[in-house]
Amino acid sequence: VLVYGANTDVGKTVASAGLCLAALARGLAVHYVKPVQTGLESDAAAVLSHCGRRVAPVRLSAETLFHYSSPESPATAAQKEGGGAGDAELRVAVSDALQRASADGEAICVLETAGGPLSPAPSSTAQADVYAPLRLPCIVVGDAKLGGISATLCALESLAARRQRAAAVLFIGGEAPDGNAVAVRGALAPSMSPQPVVAVPAPPAAPEPLTEWLQDPRVVSGFAEVLAAVEAQSLLPSSDGVEEYVAFDREHVWHPYTSMVRPGRVWPVRAASGVELELEDGRRLVDGMSSWWCAIHGYNVPELNSAAANQLSAASHIMFGGLTHRPAVELAELLVGCAPSGLCRVFLCDSGSVSVEVALKMALQYWAMRGRPEKCRFATVLRGYHGDTFGAMAVCDPERGMHTLFRGILPQHLFADPPAMAREGACESGEDGFESMERLLRLHAHEVAAVILEPIVQGAGGMRIYAPAYLQKLRALCDELGVLLIFDEIATGFGRTG
Repeated sequence: VLVYGANTDVGKTVASAGLCLAALARGLAVHYVKPVQTGLESDAAAVLSHCGRRVAPVRLSAETLFHYSSPESPATAAQKEGGGAGDAELRVAVSDALQRASADGEAICVLETAGGPLSPAPSSTAQADVYAPLRLPCIVVGDAKLGGISATLCALESLAARRQRAAAVLFIGGEAPDGNAVAVRGALAPSMSPQPVVAVPAPPAAPEPLTEWLQDPRVVSGFAEVLAAVEAQSLLPSSDGVEEYVAFDREHVWHPYTSMVRPGRVWPVRAASGVELELEDGRRLVDGMSSWWCAIHGYNVPELNSAAANQLSAASHIMFGGLTHRPAVELAELLVGCAPSGLCRVFLCDSGSVSVEVALKMALQYWAMRGRPEKCRFATVLRGYHGDTFGAMAVCDPERGMHTLFRGILPQHLFADPPAMAREGACESGEDGFESMERLLRLHAHEVAAVILEPIVQGAGGMRIYAPAYLQKLRALCDELGVLLIFDEIATGFGRTG
């Protein structure tokens, strides 16, 4: 369980010690972990001091993963020491600590963060974004001081925006009838399943020991309630039910390019982060296909998650029929700004296949509006792939493609030989395979609306990389013969080919 604070000096270490004691009282082994510590003091040592002699037999360990000596925020302290742990490095270290904890049988791992959800990690990334891929349960230690109601609710909302719903809110102090715990409890009440808000009496002021306070029945009961909430609302993925849902998948879910009567094996995934998919059994796989080229920036990217959450809170979808909105216009402005000169119009589509359909229809409409309706066929190359809708299938390779079943009902277009695979010296010698395309266009230009092909790389056709000179020749020939040119960059655009 991750322990976040709504503010500084709200008692995260005391709360962590109380959780450890509650778990020890249940007979669990307890591992306290401080992922990032700053300053000369050690929260791990403090937790051991608070808990070490309270329950017998004690099965308690404590460790600090990264320690920076300067007593300030992790990002600033790490910078002063020449740079700190990266996000992935920090997650790996925490994952290793969790593995060590799980090796101890029935155990709980209490991870005390360095501040609140949006406090910076050593890399300056918000802590909640760093830890989100781990999918751990968490609690928030509320701020019982003046102004703490807003700070506590903001901490909860920042976690919720990252799909990290806190299992409980704990106030150390603030249990009075007019205290912050009561106000936060009331603010959460309208939700469908409000988190429990627990308040325990304030501990004695330092350096008074916490021994008697930790034995106070109200304190013991409060921490037991928080621990129960963590267990009841745990976000930890469980293997329970995996076999059942995979079996249901096999019987009722038809996956792409898969036999319905003899489906192949599927791997159940529970999370994804960076380039990795995490399976239900905890194993991690590198997604070398980037989710069919869609996850160009990887998975669980904090900036993308935040942008999506912010947009959903404003509007999930607005039709473009007679309406517009700022995010779409800003996106179009960015695209026009990075496109070659002359490409200054943007049509937004919802998938690769649909974008190909739109491009084909645009080409047909262009010639119809120019009074040339006979230019209604398309030219392309073999080994190409452009999608699975009907118009897109018609310009995919009819021999080696995946759509031979539909050949009889698809429009019949024109196919040149594929570009020659790029190799050293091919461009200079003219061995780029362009002759086939040139012959085809010179023979059929009068009926061809446009040429469509994947630039640089034919992806599904076998990752066939060819010389850019082919495209330069094609551009010039299309201009000469009055043929439009469509580049399908769904798998190759946005920097994928350099």
